[in-house]
Amino acid sequence: MLPRASTSRWTRLNAQRSKLGPCGRTKIQPDANLKNPRPMTNKDYSALVATQREYFLSSQTRSASWRRSQLEALKALFQENHDELCDALWKDLRRHVVDADLISPSG
Repeated sequence: MLPRASTSRWTRLNAQRSKLGPCGRTKIQPDANLKNPRPMTNKDYSALVATQREYFLSSQTRSASWRRSQLEALKALFQENHDELCDALWKDLRRHVVDADLISPSG
């Protein structure tokens, strides 16, 4: 059986642990405003929604086919430059090619 440490030592260790979060890092202290939050004001967004709806219905926004073509061009860009992007991910983040392919949007 291991010798038991004194109570004061355990008290000190627990006090130190309570200051640390998971992984032994210092806990983030909550902001003083979070303890006494201001009540939310009830804002009326109906005017904002109405102007956005009017803008959308005015046909000044891009069409769905244009948006699709832009996404397809972006996908082609990723596919054409796959090796260069993987090299950059390795140099910057030490991310392996397999990991890069797992999160690849070209999948």
